Amino acid sequence: MKKLFEVFRCALLLAALSLLLLPAPGFGALGQELGDGFYLLDSSVDPESSVVVVKLTPGEMTKALTDVTRGEKLQEITRLLYTKFADDWDFLFFTHFTSQVNEGNQHWRRLYDTVDGLGYPKDEKGYGAISYGSPSKLKGYAFLSSAWSFVDGTTLHEIAHQYAAYIVSTHGFVGTTVLAHWGVSNAGGRLGGFKYSRIVEENVGGALGKTKYQVSLWPEREPNGITFAHPGFYHSHNNVPYSDIELYLMGLISPQELRNKSFNLDIYTDAEQTFDQMVEGMFTATTKISYSIDDLIARAGPRTPDASASQKHFKALTLMLVDDSVPVDYATMTDILKWFSGPITDTTYSEDDYEHASYNFAQATGGLATMQTGGVRQSYLNLSYPLYSLVTAQSEGGRISVDKTSVRAGETVTITVSPNAGWSLSSILANAYAVGSVTSTSVPISGTGNTRTFQMPAGFVLIEPSFSSGEGP
Repeated sequence: MKKLFEVFRCALLLAALSLLLLPAPGFGALGQELGDGFYLLDSSVDPESSVVVVKLTPGEMTKALTDVTRGEKLQEITRLLYTKFADDWDFLFFTHFTSQVNEGNQHWRRLYDTVDGLGYPKDEKGYGAISYGSPSKLKGYAFLSSAWSFVDGTTLHEIAHQYAAYIVSTHGFVGTTVLAHWGVSNAGGRLGGFKYSRIVEENVGGALGKTKYQVSLWPEREPNGITFAHPGFYHSHNNVPYSDIELYLMGLISPQELRNKSFNLDIYTDAEQTFDQMVEGMFTATTKISYSIDDLIARAGPRTPDASASQKHFKALTLMLVDDSVPVDYATMTDILKWFSGPITDTTYSEDDYEHASYNFAQATGGLATMQTGGVRQSYLNLSYPLYSLVTAQSEGGRISVDKTSVRAGETVTITVSPNAGWSLSSILANAYAVGSVTSTSVPISGTGNTRTFQMPAGFVLIEPSFSSGEGP
């Protein structure tokens, strides 16, 4: 009997130990392997299908985390992505799960946009997106520190960089530089600034015109709630919605709506701040430049397309970079993404304390725009060998078209040339970019006249024509 009891006791211990060794729900839930280290998550963990997992070696992860080489590594990953998935996303979000230190912090890379009136050169031909493997759609990507960047990090801030703040020169405190942020201003949005202000003292220290201001993002509390980081005013948490000027630049509100609010963008060009003033949300300045919406339009042109025709629904893909050095809670990641792209009524991370509340995308835009993060599985091409993207660049004097835009290596592509009246084709070039490469190789083109052909290589191809008046080759 004693021996039987010991056997039973050992069995219980083994069973308990096996339970301890089981992964927690949401951990280690990789589903379908797609090749090259790409995975879709199991539907039990990612029912919305919102994530692609990319497994990296420690050396590859180091490159992805290091400023100097990050762009090259993420470009390589993105090019591989578009050999497996359709060109369906406006934005990509990279998160990483590793024991290594993130040396480059978070950032946004603007790749492609045809919007006028932002104060930033638009990319007519989409070369930025093309270089990352997207033929026509990818606007930009964010590199984020963790899954929680969607809740209390910089995700909303990074998205704003696609459209702002380029429309006017901005300034930090004296001795600092501000690029693509609102700096010391009343912009009061995701890219910095304050929203409310009051004059504390005029002619400070006897200096004529030197004024001390106290500023805040919130009206219902004492005006000392400014979030400050060098340089200028910079808001790194998702506790601030998009401001009026940001909503205008995103194409979500019209100039008339700003006129109706008597909108002015106030830029302080010589602001100074001591540490004690920073704690109280104060600074001093002598010079303030104010821009109405019409002043801004006069500088950069009208936002085109305007709010009546601009894009209001966006699709985004989250890529989780992992290297097996730490356990990954995939379930939490997918739950957060469901909230971030959820409706304006989702109050999962809302709090009464303004400073600690978080906005999802719909809430941050006041319900004027939506974000879709699910449906990734429907974009998977499911090919035994990949499709490569084909892009045509247009030129003055005519246009070209191709009989297919997603092509397998070895297939024949037919180019049709359509010159304008009085013009003819003078040259046509095709350049191929292999996956993971930033350099191109020339692709031979056959044929004469207005019909040409070439064999598709293993990589994406950019075709560029040139037209001239008179007879062509």
